[in-house]
Amino acid sequence: MPGEFSVNIRKFESKDRGQLRSISHDTAFMGQPASVFFEGREVFCDALNLYFTDYEPESCFVAEVDSVVIGYLIGAKSKITRKKFLMIR
Repeated sequence: MPGEFSVNIRKFESKDRGQLRSISHDTAFMGQPASVFFEGREVFCDALNLYFTDYEPESCFVAEVDSVVIGYLIGAKSKITRKKFLMIR
């Protein structure tokens, strides 16, 4: 049927890091880029994603269409561990 596409949900891989960060930045403010309210792209992306992609990648998933990442879902196994990570930084 025209206009239909298949979305594949899979585990995050390190190769997805850049696209995940771009999506999080580019859609941060009700679908608008974070630059609407914050100038430091890398700082913003680190604050939102670094823990998940670099320290708990097994809790990250991406959605892709035709092998292009179009979305993501990130989570943490332990709020306490993530809070400790944020406090150290």
